[in-house]
Amino acid sequence: MSTQANLANQITSVIPDAVVKKVDKDNFLDIHIPSVNEKKGTHLFFNTGKEKIKMGFYCRDKDWIDALLQKDSNRGGGTNSTIEEYSQGIRPVNNPEFESVDDAVTCALLFIANIGGPQTTTSSSHNTTTTTPILNDDTITFKMAIEAAQNGNQEKVIEYINQGNLRLQWNEDFLITVELASYVSASEELNEHIKNAISRGVDLNETTINDGCGYTALHFAAWDGKVDILDYLLQKGANPDVIGTIDGLTPLYLAAVNGDYNSVASLLKHKANPNIYLTGEGIESLRGYFSTKGGTVLRGALINGHFEIAKLLIENGAEKEELNEPCMDNELPTKDVVDLVLILKNQGVLQNFDQSLYAEIRAILGKDSNSVDTNEPIEVDDELGYPLLSYKNSDQNKEYVKKYLRPTKTLNGRMGVKMVIPDWVEVLLDDCVCFDFSPEDIAIIREGISSNKVIPILKYDLNIKESNLTDIKNMWWIVPFAFWNNTISWLAINKDGLYAPYNDNNDATLILPWDRVTDICFEEEYEPLFADEADSTMNLLTITMENGGELEISEFLHDARGSYLSVLYEIYWVRQETIEVSKGLPMWKEGAGGEGFRSFPESVELNHLPYWSDSDVHRPTFEPDAQ
Repeated sequence: MSTQANLANQITSVIPDAVVKKVDKDNFLDIHIPSVNEKKGTHLFFNTGKEKIKMGFYCRDKDWIDALLQKDSNRGGGTNSTIEEYSQGIRPVNNPEFESVDDAVTCALLFIANIGGPQTTTSSSHNTTTTTPILNDDTITFKMAIEAAQNGNQEKVIEYINQGNLRLQWNEDFLITVELASYVSASEELNEHIKNAISRGVDLNETTINDGCGYTALHFAAWDGKVDILDYLLQKGANPDVIGTIDGLTPLYLAAVNGDYNSVASLLKHKANPNIYLTGEGIESLRGYFSTKGGTVLRGALINGHFEIAKLLIENGAEKEELNEPCMDNELPTKDVVDLVLILKNQGVLQNFDQSLYAEIRAILGKDSNSVDTNEPIEVDDELGYPLLSYKNSDQNKEYVKKYLRPTKTLNGRMGVKMVIPDWVEVLLDDCVCFDFSPEDIAIIREGISSNKVIPILKYDLNIKESNLTDIKNMWWIVPFAFWNNTISWLAINKDGLYAPYNDNNDATLILPWDRVTDICFEEEYEPLFADEADSTMNLLTITMENGGELEISEFLHDARGSYLSVLYEIYWVRQETIEVSKGLPMWKEGAGGEGFRSFPESVELNHLPYWSDSDVHRPTFEPDAQ
């Protein structure tokens, strides 16, 4: 096997989304890793020329590189940097060279972790020994390895691993500096590294710092379902009820919401308390489904569809009465969490729903076996599904959601999505405002805008007078139903920028002025980050801002409906020249881009192409600045 093929095999076996783009064609091996940077053309490279191996990450996005360098600096960079910029991207600091493929892979995995890629726990063959290294003057201890990693000394970290130690670990972007927690994270099964550390008297309950969690070794064992390690830690005296110092979660909660029955059973056997109310930031995504007292393990298991675990918790002392407490979110379809679970099932959120176990839970709680009124179940395949949405239960709201929401891969089962429906939702259901344009209709509208350089002004005054859309002067376009910033709502634009309900359900707030926008891209059936293939159920509009940030807006597709977002894209590019020359000025330099405007009093006129070039089109006269 060639050097490049060996490198490619090791990287792709450890990083699930790694895709080899070029191998054994020249001195460079190229591997695309979407979890590091999803943009096409970016890649991890290995230079295998001159019998040495070097590496780096090719990317010409200056803003992305600057953000990584800043993050590296915040972690203790400067003289302790782990990465550096070069003309084509970034690379490990000091551009190290390697003769061994294994050493190069070890450095590459550390490098990938440092730039936001997956935190790998798989060890190559020379790292799996379970013997204890003999200490001598050349021995590198765990503490020394941590200091080396923090100081960007990759060679010393590699030497530490080659001495028979486990790989260092990261939680998100942060190095795990607690020895026992690091060993547990790096291990798939109980081994001598863990045993020896405990024998030396390390603190079983020491928590990580600055990683967003504050976890002990027991947390990591429960989180990853490593039951033999979990048992051993508990036998040695680890606290089963230890609470994460940052996210406020217990090992029992982590095991239960992840559906790990054996880890839950082990923790309960060692007297873990199932009745602790959790109030930290770790329950944020589910907070609305918990009671005002906080989150419990029982409710967390139930809302995730882990009924066998819920039953086990009740059998081991979990207070079933807690499930009678109403959900905190007043806009959920029901505040009864047991009934809510059935709604989640019928919305397609819970894919592996065990009806018999659910009936047992209802019986244990003294509830009748009749199913709650959840409307007709929605049939979806295994890949497609719905997010969990909470909104006021009314006929108009149901009609609005039914009209526009479709099952998707991207949002299948997602919780915590905010659904914003205004009190004036009937306006969004009015065909005179939001017509159900077919794909052919949308194609005509886009052609009218781009070919004639004409921007529509939607003069729907009578139809929108009862809504906050009247706050948007001379509205250009409206998207009735879009997913953005983990929110589903309407969006609209005019000459000032992008509007959305921001402060409350009924307002219309300018959330993004045009002069802060530098680029807009539109993708049909886009490929979400971490997905193996395009999501044919959604389109994506990406707005790039002057600070380097991005706002992603998606829409749900329907065979008979065209893309509202594609029209917004078309309008921007007709207007783009005027936006650019007007930046920093108190008023728009109307007509700088040669665009005109036409008022449309009815939506049905928009798909009539002759209207886009008739005498009603007004083109402002642009007068250049005097020289």
